[in-house]
This record gives sequence, structure tokens and C-alpha cells, in this order.
Amino acid sequence: MKVPSEQSGRERGAVLVVSLFLLVVLTLLGVTSMQGTTMETRIAINREDRATAFMAAEAALREGDAVVQAMTSAPTPVDATCAANCVVWAPGALFSDYAAYEDPAVWADARIPVATDPLAGVAAPPAYAIELVSVDPAGGSLLVGSTGRMYYFQVTARGTGASSTAHVVLQSNVVKFF
Repeated sequence: MKVPSEQSGRERGAVLVVSLFLLVVLTLLGVTSMQGTTMETRIAINREDRATAFMAAEAALREGDAVVQAMTSAPTPVDATCAANCVVWAPGALFSDYAAYEDPAVWADARIPVATDPLAGVAAPPAYAIELVSVDPAGGSLLVGSTGRMYYFQVTARGTGASSTAHVVLQSNVVKFF
């Protein structure tokens, strides 16, 4: 028969302490990995939201470009006092500075047209604005068969993602002869 020694009595609680320490370490590892996974999920959701906003802005930009290309006569740009049928804006009439392109209040203006093809899953419909940047007073072009004056337009479009915090502003320049 084995007689318990005095030293084995002191070691009896060591297994419990080591087990509890390992359990705490494994719990901390689990919590840390969950926090990393949560952060990666947020990043993926934000990327998808921004991609949705970009697609919405691109759809509105294409529609604004199509409006310019469909014009059959030279437009008369409107100023900030325009109340209806505000298709082409004078330079600075709608966007006074660069910050205005990002301002949601400017894009909420009912005078700014929204894209006619609604996109599913966006917080706000995409919108576009057409500004007449300048007119070439000399007219003519090096292009064969083109006559008239060159009109330079800037089309600006804003799209919003699934959340109202993600938005993208795109611009294109269009030249049209009238």
C-alpha cells in the first residue's frame, strides 16, 4: 500500500490552478478572434454599401450624359432662382464650392432630377445635375462635318448606398455641338 507523502498533499490543488489558467487563456483567445471576425464583417458590409452607392451614382451619371446627348438645341442655363424644369444649370448656380458636391441638403433639392431607373436597396434615389461649363465662341471643330458651337457640360451624379452614410459623387464632362 502506498502511503501519501507530505509533498503530494501540497500538489493536489496545482492541477486545478493550471486548468483554470488555461481556461482563462483559451477564453481570451476566443474573445479576441470574435472581435476580429466582427471587425472583418463590418468592413465587408461597408465595402458592399460603398459599391452599391457607386453603382447608383454611375447609373445617374449615365442618365445625365444621355440627357445631354439627347438635346437637339442649345440649352439656356438657369440660375439659383429656377423653380421648375431646371435641366441645365449655370456655373456656380447649384454648387457654389467643392463642399456643395458632398452636401446632402443640396442633393435633396426637388429641382435636381433623380434617375428614372430606380435601384433596389438604396437609402435615397440617385440624382444628377448638369452644368453648362462654357461655350466655345469660335465654333467649329476639327471633326469632319461638325458645325456650330461647342458646348461643354459637366454632369455630376450622387448615389447613396443601402445606408445613408455611404455616398459617392461622380462627374463627367460632355462636349456637344449645337
